[in-house]
Amino acid sequence: MQKKKYLISNLVYGDLYLKIFLDRHLKSVLDDANLPRVKDQVDIEYRIYTDTTTQEKLKTHPMIKRLAAYANVEIVVFEWDNTPDKFGARYPLLMMVFKATVDYALEKNFDYVTAWVADLVVAKDFFSRILSRMEEHDAVFVLPLRAAFESTAGAFGQINGALLDVNLFNLGYQHLHPLWIACHWGSKRFTRMPYTLLWSSGRGLLARSFSVTPIIFKPQKEMLNTNGMIDGDIPQFFKNPFWCEDWIDAPVMGVEPLFCHYPPFSNQKSSVPFIRRWAYRRESPPIHPTQRPLLKKRLYYPSRKYAGVSWWMRLKSDIITFLVG
Repeated sequence: MQKKKYLISNLVYGDLYLKIFLDRHLKSVLDDANLPRVKDQVDIEYRIYTDTTTQEKLKTHPMIKRLAAYANVEIVVFEWDNTPDKFGARYPLLMMVFKATVDYALEKNFDYVTAWVADLVVAKDFFSRILSRMEEHDAVFVLPLRAAFESTAGAFGQINGALLDVNLFNLGYQHLHPLWIACHWGSKRFTRMPYTLLWSSGRGLLARSFSVTPIIFKPQKEMLNTNGMIDGDIPQFFKNPFWCEDWIDAPVMGVEPLFCHYPPFSNQKSSVPFIRRWAYRRESPPIHPTQRPLLKKRLYYPSRKYAGVSWWMRLKSDIITFLVG
């Protein structure tokens, strides 16, 4: 049987993203239970988009040489214009990289695509789990857990590879990013960006979200005519996605710097009217209409079995979701 072609892309630029990419992302991806385990199953190309300065630090790093043992590594260099806040430009760049990735995948006939960001970390067996779903589905949908980069530094400094899924969750749960702390329903200073609504049991989380990431997908030409927001206007194109209602089906976590999105909270408590006004707003950036139905999915961290979510918590989230509409 001919091996599938699998394209992975990532945006890596600047010292901070480079450090996260090399010390967190690649260490988890190159764990023996991840890319090395699936190298005989798929032909992998890892395509890194970066700027000239970062390229020089990337191409000679030992981690890139390790990556090259399991994937064909390509470094694509882009040039900056007069953008003063380069870190703040990451979202427009990510949309550009997504379109470039899909375009390249279609040109070279790749079967599967993963469009990463540099701060994503995975658990053991991540790739074998998502690839197994692609035999019957056109994408795998997951909402990555969001943890803080700075406070997880000590724990990750002692890890040479990837953690087991539940251990990765526990680390993230203990070090949730302020953005997700503000998303908890009932907060007196609720998030000002309610893409995700959270309920915590003390053991795990229940999430309802307008945003979901196709962590692996089959590329389509129609994606080139969008804004290229992988968790916004892209999920609409998939007819038969596998939903990771249990996070452990695709255990992936963002480790974002604390200043990202700060301050994430507003000076008002959570309420259905606020969510509804926000979800149907017209000002930029608006919610894409196809994102609204996504809120109906219950997502469990690390899984429904282990999250300890009560029936009352589930019912309350159902009612809120229904009222938001």
